Amino acid sequence: MSDPIRMEIDSSALASVNSLFLGLSDGARKTLVTTMNEVVKAGKKIVVDEINSVVTLKKDPLNKEIRYTLADAGQAAINALITASGKRQRLINYSCQQNQAGVSVQIYRGKPRSVITGSFMSTMKSGHKGVFQRHGDKVGTGTATGRQEKKWGALPRKYRLPIEELYSSSVEDWFGDARIMQTILFQLGQLSEQQLSDQVDQLMREVA
Repeated sequence: MSDPIRMEIDSSALASVNSLFLGLSDGARKTLVTTMNEVVKAGKKIVVDEINSVVTLKKDPLNKEIRYTLADAGQAAINALITASGKRQRLINYSCQQNQAGVSVQIYRGKPRSVITGSFMSTMKSGHKGVFQRHGDKVGTGTATGRQEKKWGALPRKYRLPIEELYSSSVEDWFGDARIMQTILFQLGQLSEQQLSDQVDQLMREVA
């Protein structure tokens, strides 16, 4: 399990910001909490965009699986989180193309595609679309191994092997990719500095 993106304020940071307000009651704490919450809300888009720039996972599932937890000024510890679901993503959510040999898949942008022999893209009667493979079709031919060479769809239903949907990496897995996280943390750091500066300026104007 990959760690969430955690934003925390320690006592030294709180004291440093508090000194700007010359003892103003709760001024530093509220400013830091507001800053962190603005950062994690904007940070979700940063995380989605960065993961999507490296891998072909579509933005819709990324937005669904990435969440944030806001900091609470009333809690002793000031922290906010950006987390991701560990649910494996359906392969169809990545870049997939059907060809005669099977489905070709590209996970990392700019990298060669890989073909999963014998797999196929299909839409179920329910409207569910995915990449599937017949369970037990070890040779990946899409034909009835050991029987006459017929396509699976041409066989009576009772003779067809069951199909299973194919999955790939979860959104949480990409939180563990050092290349992706290094860029995300750098961008969040820059955003934090700008947001804190803006919040301090606003509060100082209010008490001036």
